[in-house]
Amino acid sequence: NIWYFGAGAGIDFNSGAPVNTAGGQLKSSEGCATIADPLTGALLFYTDGVNVWNRAHLLMPNGQKLGGDVSSTQSSLIMPMPDSTGRYYIFTADCVENSLRNGLQYSVVDMRLDRGLGNIRTKNASLLAPATERLTAIRLCNGIDFWVLAHGWGDNKFYAWKVTAAGIARPVISPVGLVHTSPNADATGYLSASNNGQKLAVAMMQSRTVQLLDFDINTGIVSNPITLLSPVPNCLTYGVEFSPDNSKLYVSELIGGFVQYDISSNDEAAILATRYTYQLYSLDFSVIGALKLGPDGRIYCAIQGQKALGVINNPNAPGAAALYQTRGYDLGGILCYYGLPNFASNYSIATASGDTAICNGMSVLLHAHGGVTYQWSPAEGLSCTDCPDPIATPPVSTTYSVTITNANGCQATYSTNVEIKPPAIVHARIPRDLHLPPGSELTIPVIIDDPAALASVDSLTIRMGYRKNVIRVRAISTAGTAIDGWEVHSVGDSLGELRIAIARPAGTPTGTGETLLRITIAAYIGDTIASELPLSIAARIGPCATVESAPGLVRLDSICGMTQRLIEPISGVYALRGNAPNPLSKSTTIEFSLGLDGPTKLVIANGRGQGVATLIDGPMRPGAYSVVWDGSLLPTGTYYCTLTSGDWSRTMTMMIAR
Repeated sequence: NIWYFGAGAGIDFNSGAPVNTAGGQLKSSEGCATIADPLTGALLFYTDGVNVWNRAHLLMPNGQKLGGDVSSTQSSLIMPMPDSTGRYYIFTADCVENSLRNGLQYSVVDMRLDRGLGNIRTKNASLLAPATERLTAIRLCNGIDFWVLAHGWGDNKFYAWKVTAAGIARPVISPVGLVHTSPNADATGYLSASNNGQKLAVAMMQSRTVQLLDFDINTGIVSNPITLLSPVPNCLTYGVEFSPDNSKLYVSELIGGFVQYDISSNDEAAILATRYTYQLYSLDFSVIGALKLGPDGRIYCAIQGQKALGVINNPNAPGAAALYQTRGYDLGGILCYYGLPNFASNYSIATASGDTAICNGMSVLLHAHGGVTYQWSPAEGLSCTDCPDPIATPPVSTTYSVTITNANGCQATYSTNVEIKPPAIVHARIPRDLHLPPGSELTIPVIIDDPAALASVDSLTIRMGYRKNVIRVRAISTAGTAIDGWEVHSVGDSLGELRIAIARPAGTPTGTGETLLRITIAAYIGDTIASELPLSIAARIGPCATVESAPGLVRLDSICGMTQRLIEPISGVYALRGNAPNPLSKSTTIEFSLGLDGPTKLVIANGRGQGVATLIDGPMRPGAYSVVWDGSLLPTGTYYCTLTSGDWSRTMTMMIAR
């Protein structure tokens, strides 16, 4: 997803569209390679075939004097070491100017070294010498192992090394096609593989020739050459690239631009008849080098000495419909030369669904694609076994396997585990140890035992029953609870059942604590001394979770000597509301309210707890009251005013100051 090339040009494709990225230290007239983390897309390192720079754009400590060259067509190629964490191969190819003497070599980068920035562990191990400047790779069916391909010099031999966790195997040698020999320029030109891994294209620059060949991904054998000779006398065939659907082959001819062939017929005469030459808009853009398919499905064209890339926007389409743009991508003032980064073909046999989890009795759609035939097993719970996308309804947790076969017979097998999740129960409750005196108020919590479960909840409907001849609902609050900030859309109270609808505004996080909300109730003297508080909560909490609610219980504290009867308090609450003024110098007014009729006493005591005045001592009816107390004869200091009515009592502090 990240390219460094030319005179320090950089492109980042991680967003889906190309974006220029700065910092690249690479200066290469031709070959180069980069590698990014396959999961995050973050840069790991890059090379011109001679030097290796880490993600901080610093040379690796042992990252100099590799066996490639900046003047080699495909000087380098980076591939992850199969079944290894953090180790990568760098394959390098020498150039004509060095008489190809280093040939094809490899080095190993270990990203665990140099504090995670990576360093060279093995350097310049030889695979083939002499070899041409050509170097490519094709991934195998499993997407992990791969073939590395190169061509000998002075012969017609293709070399294919199979690379697995066991290492680099002995090469499969295919003597086929033209001899790559003098003039030396025939050692120059790209070797590319189609995206389905079935075709190779090799450009021989001096001979004005491209050969199209078959590749067997299972055996590594190259065969069936088709020769495409350019009719342009002065051209130099250099870059080759396949369209994403493998039907078109693009060839750059340096001076004179580039051409397209339709290769779907696989017949030499028919292919030559489809040759389409793209016209360039000015002589400034006459030298096109490398052609490279980008992650966005477009082919990018290196234009020597320019600060832009050509772009083939629709490379699957024929001729002008491919929509070539000469200045299709601006490099932000940085020069491009002949080369673009070298990568393995995008070939992949297939992909399939990952693991998933469902609730008992539910179904899930499984996916597989990239093949001609599909075979799923076991058959139990599947809607079909030979289709790409069966519906799975397994009775128990099941691991399904699918074997995918593509057009060239390559197979890959994937496993998908469908887990049946047990039902999760989220418990909600109201405490059962609630007590309050008749005529007073109490705030009761609704408690949930797994507040984290609310993360996937957007709305709640809460119902609470109560005995209407014992209590009344006074207020509802979500402040400071697990649903703080949620909106209470409606409250219905039909005297016996409270209904609350609550919704989470977009972007509102789940609060903290186990309290879901708070309900304030008031109690009266009724025909019973307790009230059950049955609770129900309707919410979708996760795909397999249900809410089980436990009722609360509120008991009324008894008031001796009073007959059980329903009394609706006028003020609604017992309260000792304070006095004014406070501090006082002479007199002050004390305000209070009573919820029920009963024996009442209002007493003033000094700081030692000694009574200094009794303002009320006798039965009183419910209501709001005020009493004026004259404290002018008492010394300055702290005094306490205590109001007692039945079992209810409150004390407040007063000050006398002069």
